[in-house]
Amino acid sequence: MLQVKNTVTSLGLTVSGSTADFTEILQAINTVAGPAGKRSCMAAAHVRVSNFCSQLQSALTASDCSFNVLWPEAVFIVGALSGFIKFES
Repeated sequence: MLQVKNTVTSLGLTVSGSTADFTEILQAINTVAGPAGKRSCMAAAHVRVSNFCSQLQSALTASDCSFNVLWPEAVFIVGALSGFIKFES
């Protein structure tokens, strides 16, 4: 199960979980975001979501399977993914 907790300084979040959890969320995010260039009006958001996916991928190769993300970035990623979903409906 993925765990998302405040960092010690409360400036961001620590995302941790198993390799299977990270793989599953990575696949889900890539499915929602779609390929680069699919939605030209959301290109900048796609770049930020892709960077978040890169952090997930790096955490998969790390021994502790966790990474930190700042609160503003986390909120932006959630909003961008919500926008991708709205474009598909």
